[in-house]
Amino acid sequence: MDDRGKAPHGLSKSTGDQSGDGGRDIITGKRSSRLSRKQAEKRGRTAEFWAAFYLQIKGYRILARRYRTPVGELDLVARRGDTLVFIEVKARQDLALGMEAISHNQRRRLHRAALAFITRQPEFHAFALRFDAIIIRPFSLPHHIVDAWQSASVGDL
Repeated sequence: MDDRGKAPHGLSKSTGDQSGDGGRDIITGKRSSRLSRKQAEKRGRTAEFWAAFYLQIKGYRILARRYRTPVGELDLVARRGDTLVFIEVKARQDLALGMEAISHNQRRRLHRAALAFITRQPEFHAFALRFDAIIIRPFSLPHHIVDAWQSASVGDL
């Protein structure tokens, strides 16, 4: 926006979106806005908080939250015994939607981000690695999916 509050040519004043989808949510088809993006981020942070709390109750030690790497972000990194666990957290209405939200491309990004984490943390090189998912649903306990997709060792990443 310029100083007069006008949106530059080609940008929607309400969303600032140039993606070609008209600023619509790909799942619901509803128009997205900055407010809904902020709400989605807040919902994600809340889901990650509850997922971390749930894992701690189950005996996991949380090593990192929202760990950023050049290739992607890891929602949670935890340790239990000699296993290093990379956890993707999704807040969805049901389990199927939660797992569907973790695409093949996102899994590849998570593997690359895990490799970046391991590279920076050599003390974990001997650990077994695992990729879990936690689905946070309204009015339900978190659903922890252990080994949600292919297990890996450092050499596999």
